[in-house]
Amino acid sequence: MKTLSDLVVELFEEEECQYEHLEDETSFEIHSHGRNSSFSTLVFAENEECILRSYSKCPIKIPQQKLPAIAELIARINLNLYFGNCFSMDRYFPAIASVVYGNISPKKAIDLLPDSDDELTQEQVEESSEEDLPSDIKLNRHRGFFSDN
Repeated sequence: MKTLSDLVVELFEEEECQYEHLEDETSFEIHSHGRNSSFSTLVFAENEECILRSYSKCPIKIPQQKLPAIAELIARINLNLYFGNCFSMDRYFPAIASVVYGNISPKKAIDLLPDSDDELTQEQVEESSEEDLPSDIKLNRHRGFFSDN
């Protein structure tokens, strides 16, 4: 009988995910390159309990004063995220960057996300604020999120 870890490895290989085993055969790290960001996700398979846990590492260092807003944003994301995957971080990265670097509330950041993986509309982007952005961060109006290029 296959273990949960075996199924995870099969899925990673089927999806051609770049992954590596960590300390044992039940812990993995996935390296993902999405449309909005590159990040890694830790995956832990608890075979006996049949529980799969995953934690994505955000590639942005969150300033102390933004932690409450990011906590609210993550709570809003998790509220409707029934089953996460290693690409959830890429989908929500624009909202995280908007809250950290922009003058956008967590609620508005979620509201600005498209219902699918399509780009934000030009109207949604133009309604966004660039106030209080660090000088090296600009609103990327073509992609619809804040970036440093």
